[in-house]
Amino acid sequence: MSGAKKELEAIGVSPQQLQELKERHGRVWLGRIGFRGRGGADVEELFLYREPRHGEADLLLSAKKPAQGTRNLLASCIVAPGREQVLDRLRDYPIAVARFVDDELLPFFGNGAETESREL
Repeated sequence: MSGAKKELEAIGVSPQQLQELKERHGRVWLGRIGFRGRGGADVEELFLYREPRHGEADLLLSAKKPAQGTRNLLASCIVAPGREQVLDRLRDYPIAVARFVDDELLPFFGNGAETESREL
């Protein structure tokens, strides 16, 4: 069994459901947040997500608390399993969520762009 097939099976998504998600949302990615949790236990959360829409950057930028902004943006993009299910398991690990958002979602908005400014 291929790695992706095992991962889809682990989150309860069949190949047919994946196809339906792709038809509904366009491109779909497998997201993984892995880290060492409290007590030294390894934690891994797998989920499927879609590309964030342009206006969803406001979910991050307008939040009064940065941790809430990253949660909101991630929640808006998760397509499987359930958003609440994923976020409940990650509730005590806001830095892990922020890292995923920074590494995987913000590049859709141009994060990492090279810019330059100099006085002439």
